[in-house]
Amino acid sequence: MIRLRVATLFHAYKVTNSVNGKAYIGITTYSIPTRWRRHISTSKNANGGALHHAIRKYGAKVFHIEHVASARNWHDLCELERQIIVQEGTFLAGGRGYNATLGGEGQYGQIPTAEHRAKISAKAKGRIVTAETRLKMSKAGKGKKQSPEHVLARTGSSKREAPEIKQARLGSPEYRAVMALAYAKRSQCPKYLAALSLGTKDKPKSPEHRASIAVALRGKPHTAQRRANVSAALVGKPWSAARRASYARRRALNHSL
Repeated sequence: MIRLRVATLFHAYKVTNSVNGKAYIGITTYSIPTRWRRHISTSKNANGGALHHAIRKYGAKVFHIEHVASARNWHDLCELERQIIVQEGTFLAGGRGYNATLGGEGQYGQIPTAEHRAKISAKAKGRIVTAETRLKMSKAGKGKKQSPEHVLARTGSSKREAPEIKQARLGSPEYRAVMALAYAKRSQCPKYLAALSLGTKDKPKSPEHRASIAVALRGKPHTAQRRANVSAALVGKPWSAARRASYARRRALNHSL
């Protein structure tokens, strides 16, 4: 007896809310009706994603599910799901759908909730990133172009911001005011000042860098706190030949007046 081997098909489907028009793209190894029953079952619990919250809110009867594509292996199906989500615009960040990710396996493109962000922040606080790790991160991201999917996940729009629009936004008075306030708060943090001092200590400055600092400080009055800091830093420090020559020139100028 010859047994015929039937090829397994994997399916992509679309669930549409008839009330607001929002949709969800999913993939499954089950039949479409079976997958829909599982969605309804999940919606009856307190957990689940945006689609299940919507099913609880509107009721299952207002949703329509349909088959949109099939594939003979899971990898191709994941790729199909990514393409259909972008094509149908069902990504949650865009406001027109229920897909929390940009498709495929894993959490590709997923935007964490405020609660999830708080947990990540609490876990990362106090974590020390070594110089080697920072260098690896820098090399990994250097020269890397963002895909349309990455831009969509970050901004909620698949369109890149035009350079002239970005320049106008970053140069606006509102943006400058926000940045000035953030810098003012940061400059008062002892931990930030200590890290900044450690990063610049014993670091040689180029002649161009020194010239730009001199131009920026020229004519700028020093506060009492800055004068005290400079005085404390110079106590017991031997004078260099350049400093002695500068002091001699100032002294000769004062005597000539």
